[in-house]
Amino acid sequence: MKYLVHLRPPENLTQSIVSYRSQFSQYVQEVSKNVLHLTVMVLRINPADEEKAISSLEAITTDELKIEPDELDLFDENTLVVKVKRTPELMTFHHNVIESLSPYINWDETPTFNGDESRRHLYQRYASAYVAQFYQPHISIAQVNPNILNDKEFNPHFFKDRDFNVQEFYLSRREADGWKTVRSFPLSQNP
Repeated sequence: MKYLVHLRPPENLTQSIVSYRSQFSQYVQEVSKNVLHLTVMVLRINPADEEKAISSLEAITTDELKIEPDELDLFDENTLVVKVKRTPELMTFHHNVIESLSPYINWDETPTFNGDESRRHLYQRYASAYVAQFYQPHISIAQVNPNILNDKEFNPHFFKDRDFNVQEFYLSRREADGWKTVRSFPLSQNP
């Protein structure tokens, strides 16, 4: 079963993203019904190991995590995203999640990645091709017509430097109707 470890932007930034997206509705092709989020890791876990994975994630602690939005850009050719800076703190958290969940990876499905051996090797090590040097943190806004980037009103710097702190992270499970939150985890164990 597919799982997602992710962070969520604060409500004020979420509202700002939704508002910005609506300004360019003529370019929007599809909006995900899932909550706005920043993916930390996607992986497959045998459902029988879900509770073990949860226990492992509970052990991850750090101070609140500062997230630094960068420019708006396209990801996978037609997904408008807010890029997020790969800060040392975010990358350390990313690697801690990988290390925490690696014992529970379900290796039954291994994609071929169209012959890209470096991505296949990464998948065989981490169960994801979007980790380590290939990790591109971002918050997806919508699938769009790429011409949005040429609109004179489009401002790629709109969310740049609108930093925010997160105090918790989430584990979600892919179900038929989308992602379902399994659990939230505080980043700090201090009361």
